Amino acid sequence: MVPSATLLAETSLDLSPAARRRTVIRLDGGGGSDHILRWLLERGYHVLVKGFHGRRGAALAAQVRRWDPFGDTEIGYVPPPIPLPRPTTWVVRRRWHGDHWRYSYYVTTLTFPSKRALLRAYNRRGGMEVQAFREDKRGLGLARRRKRSFYAQWGLVVLTDIAHNLLRDFIVHGLVGSPLAAYGCQRLVRDVLSIPGRIEYLGEGVYRVALVSQTKIAAPVQACLERYLESLRRRLESPGFCTNC
Repeated sequence: MVPSATLLAETSLDLSPAARRRTVIRLDGGGGSDHILRWLLERGYHVLVKGFHGRRGAALAAQVRRWDPFGDTEIGYVPPPIPLPRPTTWVVRRRWHGDHWRYSYYVTTLTFPSKRALLRAYNRRGGMEVQAFREDKRGLGLARRRKRSFYAQWGLVVLTDIAHNLLRDFIVHGLVGSPLAAYGCQRLVRDVLSIPGRIEYLGEGVYRVALVSQTKIAAPVQACLERYLESLRRRLESPGFCTNC
């Protein structure tokens, strides 16, 4: 999947070999397999990836000569265990969990002044792929709902995606600049969208938001809903808006 997506990105962004040599690909453990890593290096990309093989982390840890603290973990250099098309730096990380160590490892072609700097660079990733899935699982109940039929489950995932997009639209056009701007998907569903109320239409384009609640967030929720409805009205009336898209 990663090579296919990368090739599509190369076409869309018109990435020449010279441009690829200035491009850094960052991958989590789910995409950092040896095959994909070797393919990216052969294409000329720089990489900053978390390794794919969980057991390899433990095997590499036995080769670490010096462990240094990094937050609540320890990190150390190891020599590359496999041949690769270009020079790489490998760092192992271990965390004490209960009564045993848990290991992970990181690979990069970039040059860093220290292994701490390497880990800090990796930790500055956007996190979208983690945060969005976590919010959908918790806030929209994706992890709690399961269908026996493949197509039923597929439909459920599509409906969850639609709900996710509607919530993001509400956040951008209704919550930004309000006391609720920091609310994530879970808090929106649990605390905001659960407030009973109604929208009263008093005439063409005229409405009133009435909330039946005494909670401390009722007033800002009402203001956000009114702002969002006004945003929807403006977008629907704009010449370039497509109602059939």
